Amino acid sequence: MRKKYGKLQKKDNVIVFPGTFERLLAEGLQLVGDFKYADSLELLEQALSLEPDHPNVLGAYAFALYETGNFKKAKEICKRLLQLGPPHYIEAMELYLTTLIQLREFEEVRTTIAALFEEGHIPEERKERFRHLLGMSERITTAPVSEIDPDLDSSLFEVDRFSALHNMEQEQLLMRLNTEGIQEYSGQLAALVEHEKVPAITKTIILLQLMQSGYDELVSVNKFGYEGDIAPFQLSEPDEMPKFTQCMTLAVERLEKDPSKEEMVADLLFRHAFAMYPFEWPDFEPDEIVPVYIGYVEQLLGGPEVPHNELKDFIERIEMMYYERG
Repeated sequence: MRKKYGKLQKKDNVIVFPGTFERLLAEGLQLVGDFKYADSLELLEQALSLEPDHPNVLGAYAFALYETGNFKKAKEICKRLLQLGPPHYIEAMELYLTTLIQLREFEEVRTTIAALFEEGHIPEERKERFRHLLGMSERITTAPVSEIDPDLDSSLFEVDRFSALHNMEQEQLLMRLNTEGIQEYSGQLAALVEHEKVPAITKTIILLQLMQSGYDELVSVNKFGYEGDIAPFQLSEPDEMPKFTQCMTLAVERLEKDPSKEEMVADLLFRHAFAMYPFEWPDFEPDEIVPVYIGYVEQLLGGPEVPHNELKDFIERIEMMYYERG
């Protein structure tokens, strides 16, 4: 009896043997998982030529394009992916929105997120992330687009003058910078990130501005005793950093039956990830981090006190920093 091997595919009159698509997809996904985004593109393109509407290929391809800086193509692929209504629709939407931000298409970001909220499409655990994106878009779309604020000058970003401002005044000053302003003062902004007088949260805001403007010089960052030389253009958003996403996944798994507590833990993790950025609990792993954060939230809700250890002390240190900021 003749053995069945499945239907042969043809591409431009060339026979494609069974299993070719699966191999291309598997190898492409592996390269993405290994952060070898540029190497993955050719394999994913070949897979896409065989299965143009396959959501896993489109998703991986869009992500690889984003990570390699091809934002226009990433936007195009994201739109194709969203039209399919994939199982991971909200993740695809987040990638689409972050791609729009890289393209400085803030008005489309704003209207898209507003529609998602109005239609109730955003899961509870993702609302804070979308509010952050919406708030940023609204601030930027109401700011001058093509000219640097005439009331800004380089002396405002000198370390002594800048650090003398209150935290909120620092943030308001930074929010007045449009794309041209960030590029104009990028050297001084990088110097602020490197200075010990500048608060951790302010450093995070500056790093995000430098990241979004494509600043490619190394910046020496020191926060909470951790330090390193960082190239801002290579960074991701705080809630897209690998250890944070692992912690969120683990927290959701452990608290799926207690959504209120899950939201509190998620909010605490994000606040602290934002403060530490671009560092991520360097001395701890997710399976160590999440139980202590859950215990800390339970303590706040009247539960037993979490025994003092290095991580709990670190949590309290960051919370005290937020409290003192006012």
